[in-house]
Amino acid sequence: MQLEKVTKAHSEELIFAHYGIDVETLQVKSVWQRRDGMLWMGSYGHLVMPGRRMETELLLVFGLSDVRTIPARLVPVNGDNVRSELEELAGQRRLEREGKR
Repeated sequence: MQLEKVTKAHSEELIFAHYGIDVETLQVKSVWQRRDGMLWMGSYGHLVMPGRRMETELLLVFGLSDVRTIPARLVPVNGDNVRSELEELAGQRRLEREGKR
């Protein structure tokens, strides 16, 4: 049995997009997950800690709550819908935050 050689391109392939609400700014942001387990937001990369749930990792490292995850291949189809849903929720949170001041 011959093992397939894993190429760099294969391991760096984007497989999921995680959309969430930044807990400080209440803006919708996205984090991309590669096949090799790396999470990327802009130029910052972070390897998921073994045994940690993805939602926990996204909250602790990137400050994202209310995370919605979709396969990367579906971002062109569903990305705007997910972002719109979270924008509405973030708007409600901003109103609540302003009301508490």
